[in-house]
Amino acid sequence: MQAADAKLAAEGAGLELEVLYADNNAVLQIQQLFRFVHAPEAERPAAIIVETVVGEGLERVARNAARAGIGWVLLNRNVPYLEALRKDHPRLPISVVTTDQLEIGRIQGRQFRALLPKGGSILYLQGPPDTSAAKERLQGMQETIAGTKIQVKVLSGEWTEASAEKAVVAWLRLKTSESFHPDLVGCQNDEMAVGARKALTAQRKEWGRLPFTGCDGLPDGGQRLVNTKQLAATIIVPSNAGPAVELVARHLCVAGSRFRRAWFWPGARIRPSPSSGERPLRRKLVASFFTVGQEYQACSRPICARRPRFTGCNGLPEGGQRLVSVKQLAATIVVASCGGPAIGLLERAVRTGQPPPPVLVIPPRSFPPVEELVPRL
Repeated sequence: MQAADAKLAAEGAGLELEVLYADNNAVLQIQQLFRFVHAPEAERPAAIIVETVVGEGLERVARNAARAGIGWVLLNRNVPYLEALRKDHPRLPISVVTTDQLEIGRIQGRQFRALLPKGGSILYLQGPPDTSAAKERLQGMQETIAGTKIQVKVLSGEWTEASAEKAVVAWLRLKTSESFHPDLVGCQNDEMAVGARKALTAQRKEWGRLPFTGCDGLPDGGQRLVNTKQLAATIIVPSNAGPAVELVARHLCVAGSRFRRAWFWPGARIRPSPSSGERPLRRKLVASFFTVGQEYQACSRPICARRPRFTGCNGLPEGGQRLVSVKQLAATIVVASCGGPAIGLLERAVRTGQPPPPVLVIPPRSFPPVEELVPRL
C-alpha cells in the first residue's frame, strides 16, 4: 500500500519514482541508499523518502545525502538530527511525514478498556523499542489505561509475524510466564498479532479464543482479520508515502520553499500548480521501505475499525431520518430549512418597517439525541 500510494502520487506529479525494499535489514538499506548518494550528479534523485529499519533514522546516510544535494524525507521517524540538517541545508526538502503515534496508542488503550471493562492482563507486542513509533504507541496506550485494573506485559518484535512469534515463544520458555495468564493480546501491528496468535495457540489451543488486537487495518490484512473474527479490533492507518511524494513535488515547484519540520497528514492532496514555474533539475525520487510484507501505514487521525458505524448530516424525513430508522446510519443531524424563516423575516420587516437582523442562526439537532447513542470504542 505504501509503495502503490507513492507511485500514484509520483505519477500525478510527473515524477519518476524508484521503490526499494530493505527486507528488514539495516545494512542492506544503507547499501541501497548509498548507491544513489554516491551516483554521478546527473543520476542522483531529487530526494530520498525512507522508512528506516532502525529507529535512529540513518543519520550518517542522511548527512551524506544532503551534502550530495539530495533531499531527505523520513516516514514515521522522529529523530533529533533532523532540525540541524534542515538548518545546514535550507534549500533541500528535509522533513518528516509521520502519524500521531500517541493517538494510535490512545485508541488501543480505549479498545483495551472496552474489551476488559473489569480489568485483566494483557500480553502486549510492541515494535522495535528504539523506534519513535513503538515508544509513542506504548506511551499513548499506557496513558489511557492508567487508573484501571489492567496489567500489561510488554514484549518486543520487529513489526513482522515471524518476529512476534519468536518473541512469544521465547517468553513462554521463561519460568515467569507460568504465572501470567493473558485475558487479551494487544499488538502494535496486525502482522505481529498473527504471529502472536500462532505462538500462543501452539502452546495452548484455548488461548486462540482470547481477543487479539492489532494496528494498520489494511483491507486484506487487519480489516479482513476483524471481519473473520481472528482479531477483535484493529486501527486503520492510511499510507503517508503518497503525501511525502507530494510534499517533495511541491518543493520542486516552488523555488526556495522551506518545509515544515513535521507534517501530520490528514489525507488532503497537494498538486503542483502549472503556474508555479515548475522546472526542477532532477525529477527522480527514491522511496525505501523496510520490508515488502510490512509496509505499515500512517496518517494523522487513525480510525478504530471495530464494527464501524456511519453518521451523516441534513436529516431530511425521507433521507437521513429514514436511514437512521432502518439502521443504515447510526445518527444524523437535522438541519432545518432556512427558506421559511427567511420569508418570515422579510414579511416582518415589511409589516413593522424595521430592518431584519443581520444574522439569523437556526440551531440544528441530533437525531437520535446524543444522549441516546450507545457509547462506542
